[in-house]
Amino acid sequence: MNDLLFIKVNAHGIILPTINCVNISLASLSSRDNDRLPQLKLFASPQFMSNYSLSCGRFDIRCAHTVYAKSVNSVIESLCSILQTRPLLLIYLNDYPNENHASPAAYIFLLKLFTYLQYPMLTFHYFHPFHPGNFPSFRFFQLAPTYREEARALISLMERYDWNTFSLIIDPTLPGEEELIDEFEIHGNEQRNCKRTICNRNHLKGQKKLTILSTIRMHNANPLYIKQQLSFMNTETRVIIVHTTSTLASLIVKQASNMSLTGAEYMWIMSSIVLSTYSSGAEPKMNPYDSPNRRKIEFYAGTLALYNDVTRDTVLARFDKHIGPILINAFSKITHLDELKQWNTNATIPRCTSTRNQFTCVRLFNTSKALNQSVLKHKYPDLYHLLKDEFKRASGIFQQDGLAVAGNYSVLNFQLPAKEWKKIGEYINSTLTIADIQWPGERSKPPPGKPVIYYLRVVTLEEAPFVMLKEPSTDGKCQPPGSVICRVGPENSGANHSDPQHYQCCSGFYIDIFNILKDRLKFEFELYRVPDGIWGGRNPITNKWNGLVAELLENRADLTLTSLKVTTERSLAIDFSVPLMETGIALIVSLKPGAISTTAFLKPYDYRIWILILLVTLHGVAIMVFLFEYFQKRFTTYLIDHNMQNGQVVDNKPWQHILDLFRPERKKDLNITFFQSVWLSWVILFRAPAKVNNPKGFTSKFMANIWACFCLAFTASYTANLAAFMITKDDYFRLSGITDHRITNPHSLKPPFRFGTIPNGVIVLDFSFIIRNL
Repeated sequence: MNDLLFIKVNAHGIILPTINCVNISLASLSSRDNDRLPQLKLFASPQFMSNYSLSCGRFDIRCAHTVYAKSVNSVIESLCSILQTRPLLLIYLNDYPNENHASPAAYIFLLKLFTYLQYPMLTFHYFHPFHPGNFPSFRFFQLAPTYREEARALISLMERYDWNTFSLIIDPTLPGEEELIDEFEIHGNEQRNCKRTICNRNHLKGQKKLTILSTIRMHNANPLYIKQQLSFMNTETRVIIVHTTSTLASLIVKQASNMSLTGAEYMWIMSSIVLSTYSSGAEPKMNPYDSPNRRKIEFYAGTLALYNDVTRDTVLARFDKHIGPILINAFSKITHLDELKQWNTNATIPRCTSTRNQFTCVRLFNTSKALNQSVLKHKYPDLYHLLKDEFKRASGIFQQDGLAVAGNYSVLNFQLPAKEWKKIGEYINSTLTIADIQWPGERSKPPPGKPVIYYLRVVTLEEAPFVMLKEPSTDGKCQPPGSVICRVGPENSGANHSDPQHYQCCSGFYIDIFNILKDRLKFEFELYRVPDGIWGGRNPITNKWNGLVAELLENRADLTLTSLKVTTERSLAIDFSVPLMETGIALIVSLKPGAISTTAFLKPYDYRIWILILLVTLHGVAIMVFLFEYFQKRFTTYLIDHNMQNGQVVDNKPWQHILDLFRPERKKDLNITFFQSVWLSWVILFRAPAKVNNPKGFTSKFMANIWACFCLAFTASYTANLAAFMITKDDYFRLSGITDHRITNPHSLKPPFRFGTIPNGVIVLDFSFIIRNL
């Protein structure tokens, strides 16, 4: 274990003599003997004044150690020395060129140890730049660009040139495989969700779905093995991303050239690790300060690569320029705290020297609970959250979560005739800028990123007026112009185009549109009808599709040309063009022969009106006529009943006249009885020539005449509308819609209501609750 000198460093500012500045102690863990932190301007100037209180501070590097040592005792002694100095912040730098010493296990051990003791860490691990978000319980910040950030840079590069499908070649022994693939898949899922729902993310609008066609893992550098693995790559691949060492990448490109996988149609992109200091096997070791052209390995002209200039010089320069001022601002907020002043007063622990308190080391590591001591814990555990908040506000320097720096990459292009990498762009703060590029095959424009298809196989299904079939002429040609030959029989049958059993002429709206596209895009196509004659549905048991959708999924056709309805389930399996038309669902019912119903004479009026007229109004008039006639008779003749009671004559009371209505002997004196009044109302209503007793009183006569006028208007209206209901009409089932109870529950009727639809159509796919009743 190598110990470095202790350097006392101060930041800029003017300090008043009466103010005691607080020491901001730091400890440095490095993969090299010389971590060069003392050379930074941040630590080479006087103390800094706090902008938030009347206090000041100065940085003090307590101790610096190399991280990796051959002896376990040396590692323990180094950790003991760090804990004895009780620093406020740990700075971890690892850019060791030998990957065997850059194991992630040792890195995670340090993170767990100092997180347990509540120490915040600024870490730089080039080969394993874990994102702190993947370890939410750890207290560290990543100063090295993460592989997720590199994946975002690659995505921006592909989106710029509309390369939405690609294959990935990875060396599984290298770090970054999981992060790269995960970020690619997350981006692809975001595109699918944005396409199917209302997308409010501006950075996703208008972008196409990103798809990994194949992932090839190269386990060794044997040329025959590489050739075999490349043969497994999806044949649709035109964009290839390589994440291997530079030597393996060169061998891969060489074998790909022999297999005709390079040229004007192919775009090869190298990840940053290809041109990095990383090496393996017999590959020459590179110094972190070397340029990417040091390894004289040829690539195909036009190849692109990401290059991350994260050498020790660039890291320290960025630390001094961007991260240092953030640290000053963060620490200036706590220099006034009593905890720091008390610690600064009692800080009598010696700096890192060759003499160590071995006793303390033995005491710290002799039991499993030795670290659970308050004296070893960080004096200000909230420092991690303070730094995190400060880094969040440093937009462009750190990512939005404040846990890792924003990745800055150079975009390189392998150009001829110099046969070297040339910088042609940058990816800084999630923004990609590109200059002139030498494209593969000396093209003047980028490769399309997908196969150049000059011949298409198109499947269709007839539906007027979009696609219509008609027999061809005897010479095998189609009339009128615009019609095309469409195969309706089995493939390779050997039949002539004049055979209507095997070939038909297709015409219609979609055929006309496709002919225009053919002329503009310069391609040829073969049109055939789907063999099973089905639109396309998925079997819920076998999970397999049929019809038009199956032809696309099984690569028997490149596209379908017909009025295929867009459904949610179909959209998950195939891609649709922009919808051309919106249609609804129609219910078709059969007509029944017309017949005059036995109750047709009642249809001019509703049943409620018939009840109101025949039961209420008619009998109400009869009652009123009878009552008017009765009381007029009783109270105008002054009839006095002489009832002898004890020899005296007594007049009847008024209520006794009401009782006379129910006395048979009194009805003899009336001009009209109640039943005669009802009969009168019926006769007036139907204007029948029947014998009736007419009322004598004026009021009852007036009431009867009013009823007669109403009956005249009623019968005139009734007879005028009766003719319209007495003619024969075609009858049919009046369904309210697709959710009518006769469709959703047909067995509720006796006999059950029968209905049907086309199998595997849009009704079957979107209205599955009806299928069980078919």
